[in-house]
Amino acid sequence: MTKLEDLNKTKQAIMNIALSLFCKQGFNETSVEAIVKKAKVSKGAYYHYFQSKDAILEEIVIEFIDQSAVAFENIANDKKLTALKKFQKIMKWPHDIASIKKLNLRKFIKLGQLITRIDSAKLFDKMQNYTAIKFSPFLLKIFEQGIEEKSFNITYPEETCKLYVEFMSSFKRRMLFEIKECKNNTDKVKLIYVKIKFLEYFMERILGLKKGSIKLTPQGMNIIKKMFIN
Repeated sequence: MTKLEDLNKTKQAIMNIALSLFCKQGFNETSVEAIVKKAKVSKGAYYHYFQSKDAILEEIVIEFIDQSAVAFENIANDKKLTALKKFQKIMKWPHDIASIKKLNLRKFIKLGQLITRIDSAKLFDKMQNYTAIKFSPFLLKIFEQGIEEKSFNITYPEETCKLYVEFMSSFKRRMLFEIKECKNNTDKVKLIYVKIKFLEYFMERILGLKKGSIKLTPQGMNIIKKMFIN
């Protein structure tokens, strides 16, 4: 193993331990001291990689977005799939595990649980901006393919792509904070179901798809139960 590989391995180990502690103890309740003790590294080693506790959380989020973008890129470049099939895969992500084998679902679930507990506008803004940069090119490619195949009825693909990314970022942010109130609350669970059905309807309308083209339930509810309710 080279020195660079060894450094990357140490950094990844610190990030994994930090995520585990954040989820178990809470972000605000977890100290840098607790992280370095669990990771068996010095404070100097920690601050070599991360300037603060907020910085390590941002790194964890960015890493996941980067891994997700690779999965999205693979879907967008799959020549065997129609544009509609590609978009269906993206909308079902991360439920369609077969399309994202490189992603760690357990880690995704931990991260989702953690984000619901942190009310950080700065973090969400960074997530939204970074997601737009990473995902937009692949979405646009799918939209343009859909127009060519005449399965998508879109007049302005670039603007539609921007609207999709902005809407999904805002929608997911609201959903995350509503979902955490679902535990032992049947009415809240029903409300989440309605919102997922609305998302199906909204996506079909803005892309000019046939009714029933996008189906996110019951898979969407199953992943939410795993992440936040059970």
